[in-house]
Amino acid sequence: ISFDDQPDRFISPVPERTIGTRGINGPVWSPDGRQMAFIMDGVLWVVPVEPSGAIVGSPRLLTHELADAPSWTGDSQHIVFLATDRLKVIDLVDGHIESIPLDFTWSVHQPKTSFVVHAGKIFDGRSPTYRENVDIVIDGNRIKEIVPHQEGRTGMVIDASSRTIIPGLFEMHTHQHATAGEPLGRLWLAYGITSTREPGTEPYDALERKEAWASGRRKGPRAFYTGGLIDGNRIYYGMAVGNAAGSAQLELELNRAVALDYDMIKTYVRMPDQMQQRITAFAHHHGIPVSSHEIYPATHYGVDAVEHMGATSRRGYSPKLTALNNSYEDVVQLIIRSKMVITPTLSLHGGFYTLAMKDSSFFNHQQFLAFFEPSMKEQVHERVGRVIKMFPTYLSGFSNVQHTVKSILDGGGRITPGTDSPIIPPGISLHAELQSWANGGITPFEVIRSATLWSAESVGVSEDLGTVEQGKLADLVIVNGDPLKDVRDLLKVEMVIKNGVAFSLEELLKASE
Repeated sequence: ISFDDQPDRFISPVPERTIGTRGINGPVWSPDGRQMAFIMDGVLWVVPVEPSGAIVGSPRLLTHELADAPSWTGDSQHIVFLATDRLKVIDLVDGHIESIPLDFTWSVHQPKTSFVVHAGKIFDGRSPTYRENVDIVIDGNRIKEIVPHQEGRTGMVIDASSRTIIPGLFEMHTHQHATAGEPLGRLWLAYGITSTREPGTEPYDALERKEAWASGRRKGPRAFYTGGLIDGNRIYYGMAVGNAAGSAQLELELNRAVALDYDMIKTYVRMPDQMQQRITAFAHHHGIPVSSHEIYPATHYGVDAVEHMGATSRRGYSPKLTALNNSYEDVVQLIIRSKMVITPTLSLHGGFYTLAMKDSSFFNHQQFLAFFEPSMKEQVHERVGRVIKMFPTYLSGFSNVQHTVKSILDGGGRITPGTDSPIIPPGISLHAELQSWANGGITPFEVIRSATLWSAESVGVSEDLGTVEQGKLADLVIVNGDPLKDVRDLLKVEMVIKNGVAFSLEELLKASE
C-alpha cells in the first residue's frame, strides 16, 4: 500500500496460494529490508525482496512444523516463531532451530468460601415447573445441596426469595477477538451467559482468553473453543486455515487441535467431503466433537453438529434454506434422524433486526446502556434498511425459518442457541435468539432448556453444567421475573454466579480497575 500516491500493488511469493490466516502470522519484513518471512501451508518460509517489496528470488522453506507469529531479530539473521505450544528461534544461516525456555504457569481459580442462596424459584434445567422457596448451599465452586429454606442460617446468605434462579446460559456460536478487550468478559456475564462456544477463532488469542477467565485474572465466562476453521483451497475469513485439504498441513492442524486441547473442530466450506470424513474420524478418535455448515454427507460421516439454518456451503448454494427462507422436509428429517445438533442462529437470519424494529423496548435494559454506544440503535435501524433493500425477503420470510426450527424441535431434534456475534452485537443477540424462538411458538421451558441443559450436553459438559443440581458447578443466574412465563425476563439479570463466585450486575457493568 503506497504512502506517496503511487498505485497499490499485490505480490505473492507463490501465485494462487493462501499466505497465512490474515492474523498473527505475517508476512513480516526483515529489519534490513531484504527478506520477507511468511507462513504458507502452516510452515515458515522466507523470500528475498527489493526495498520496494518486489520479490526477487524463490521462497525458501525453513520449518516442517507448524509456525505462527514470526518475528525477526534485529540482525535479520534469526526468526523467532511459535511452534504449536513452544517458542523457538531459527538461525537463517545454518538452519539450526532451538527452543526458547518458558516457565509460565497458571491455575483455575478455586474459591474457598461457602454461602447460601435463598431462592424464591428455581428452574433446574430439566423440569417445566419451578422448585420454590429453597436454599442452594454452595461450597467452593459446587452446589453442595439444595434443601427447603431454613431461617436463621449463619454466614453469607444471598436473599433471592423474590427472584428466580436459572442455570447459567450458553452462547453456542460466537467469534471473539482480543481487540474487544476486558469489557467483553463482563458483558457476557452481565447478560447471564456463563459459557461461550467459539466455533472458529485465532487459537492463541482464544486460549489466552479462556485461561484468563478461568484463572480469575479477568471476569468472564467459561470458554469452549476451536482454532481456525479448517478449510480447503484458500480462505474467506481470517480465522480460517487454508490449503489444508489433502496436504501435510491437515495432519499438522489436527495434531495442534490435540496439543492445544480444542473443545471442538469445525470444518469449513472449501474442505472436500472426503477430507471432512478424515477429520471427523481423527477428532472422534481423540474425543473431540466436529461441526460444520453441512448436513449431508456430514450426517453419514457422524459429524456431531451443524451451524446455521442457512450460511455458506461447499455446494455453492445453501442445501438447508431456499431464497424465500424455506427448508424442505429432507433437511428437517436429516437433522432429526441423525441426532445432529443444530444451532440455527435465528437472530442472525432476521430475528435480531425483527425485534429491533418491532419492539421499542428491546434496547431498554442496563446492559445495553453500559456496553454499547447510544448510536447503536440508529445504526441497527439503518442496517435494517440496507439489508431489506439487498434481500427483500430477509425479514418478510423470517417466520418460515422460525417454522422450520419449531418443526425440528417438535420432531425430536436438538437445537441450541447461538448468534454468530459480533456480526450482530454480542450478549443482546443471544436474548434476541431466545425471544425469536419463543415468538415462533417454542415454549419458554423448551427455550431455556436448550440454552442450558441441551447446550451443556452438546458441548459435552453436562456432568458439571447445564442444570441446578447437587454436585454441579455453581453457574447460576438470578433474574427478577418469571422466565418460564416470558423469556424476555431473562434480560432482568440481577446477579450472576460463575464457578462459585458471585457478581452483582452493578459490579459487572463497571470497568475493572
